[in-house]
Amino acid sequence: MTTHRLITGTLSVLLMAATPAFAQNPNMTAERMAEFQKQLQEQQRKGKIAPGVQIPGGTVTETPSDKYGGADKSELVKLTRSTWQSKYPQDQILAIRIGMQNWERKSEKRWSSGTNSWYMVDYSQIQAMVIVKKDAQFAAIYPFNISKDHTDGNKISVDATGRENPMMHRQIALGDLKL
Repeated sequence: MTTHRLITGTLSVLLMAATPAFAQNPNMTAERMAEFQKQLQEQQRKGKIAPGVQIPGGTVTETPSDKYGGADKSELVKLTRSTWQSKYPQDQILAIRIGMQNWERKSEKRWSSGTNSWYMVDYSQIQAMVIVKKDAQFAAIYPFNISKDHTDGNKISVDATGRENPMMHRQIALGDLKL
């Protein structure tokens, strides 16, 4: 029992130390991060940590799920892929996943202090995850937001700016990636 507490305590300290600054540290080489990932996976195999845990610093150990089954799924994947490739042509897209089961709709009146009047918003959103090869050991997972404006003929708009914000993405070891 004491050994179990010691391992759990040591692991907790290691995980708390692995802050985003730690992961972005120039001394944190791909080899060191891979070793850290290997140690984490070993602890998961032993049942010390739940599978799929997100490590501070943005590393995950499970591939994002693909839950969406709507009739427009292939259109959404095609839109995501073409938009991403035109904005980031250097990226090698490994997969696109939509982890939401349905579009989320928001319909409400909002107040505009600029015009001193109420206006109606009615839109739906869904988020795709773009999985891109980062290097020989890791893939990066970026959010890609898709909106449908119901007040403008269901016009579709996209937001692929998650790639530009290091706090918006996660990474996964290629060995953990299930395509």
